[in-house]
Amino acid sequence: MPESNPVIDIRPLTSEIVHSNVALFIEMSKQLKGDYWVLDHYLTEYNRKWELSSVAYRGETLIGFCIVSEKPESLHVHRIVVDKTCQNYGIGKTLIKKTIEDARHLKKNGVTLKAEADNDKTIGFYNHLGFEITGTQPDLVLMKYRTAKCIAIHQPNFIPWVGYFNKINKSDVFVLFDDVQFPRAKTFGNRVEIKTNNGAVWLTVPVTHRGELNNFNEIEIDNNQNWAAKSLKTIKLAYQKAAHFNDYWEEFAALYTTKYQQLTDLNIALMRFALEKTGIDKPLVRSSEIAAAQGLGGEEKILTILKSLDATIYLSGKGAGSKRYINEANFDKAGIQLMWQSYEAKPYRQLWGGDFVPNLSIIDLLFNEGPKSIDFIK
Repeated sequence: MPESNPVIDIRPLTSEIVHSNVALFIEMSKQLKGDYWVLDHYLTEYNRKWELSSVAYRGETLIGFCIVSEKPESLHVHRIVVDKTCQNYGIGKTLIKKTIEDARHLKKNGVTLKAEADNDKTIGFYNHLGFEITGTQPDLVLMKYRTAKCIAIHQPNFIPWVGYFNKINKSDVFVLFDDVQFPRAKTFGNRVEIKTNNGAVWLTVPVTHRGELNNFNEIEIDNNQNWAAKSLKTIKLAYQKAAHFNDYWEEFAALYTTKYQQLTDLNIALMRFALEKTGIDKPLVRSSEIAAAQGLGGEEKILTILKSLDATIYLSGKGAGSKRYINEANFDKAGIQLMWQSYEAKPYRQLWGGDFVPNLSIIDLLFNEGPKSIDFIK
């Protein structure tokens, strides 16, 4: 029966350890597909290898190792192996986390490694630790953990303006602030502007009980009104002559007319549509799903969300509404760098003549510029 809490000792890797245990190193590595390493590989003088690499012992038995080197921008894991009889004790996780901490200490932008492309278990293990796939090679995937992790937070608005997507694109993870109060006054939470032959007009989703101090994720759509069909007609008249209208219309119209009960669900569905079409692939996380932040408010809630997601950078808007929840000293104390979003609309082609109208819904950009939309978001 395996030990419930074995004592694991992590030590620096040395050339003496390699020489003394080379047969064990090679035997453990046989579990790797297509392994080809021999003694010379283990002794290769990678940059800062002996300083950054580690071995794991249980008692005086070597049960794992992680060989690491320094690259100009990151640390690279050349090889990590844990004896197959000891793979339920979190040893691999400990070795990787040590490397991540070393990368942070050295102010590197991340940790890179390669994994077998057909080994879903290994890829899942690294995904769980925060690694993401950044590329491929024959039979391999390239993965990276980003030590500089930028988080942005914003209410889940209704098919938002282009600057909203600039904020998502600049973040590593985008948090949808769905468990904060829905404004009683007019809000981008349920309305946005588009350009028509009569100039800029508002599209509005009617909601119920907005005066009851409900949170965004509690606001329901008033589907007793025929709002979707009416505003969809306005959208079609405004954009049916746009260069890329036919590329997106059918899918957009199907989403738009789906009878969602919750406003937040509609907003997120339309947001994901726009993200897919612009090619922005960033994780979206609902603040209501972050347990540690429940019951909190203001700056305390924001900081708790950031800490829960291992943020090192907080990307915030520069408006008064954003800044009132920010005490720079508290962010500095938490080790989180403040970054202010700076976005100026880039003119793109629009229908109906006249001057360029900025700050319209993302659909104005999509219908007019199609695949080139991302060039106006960055």
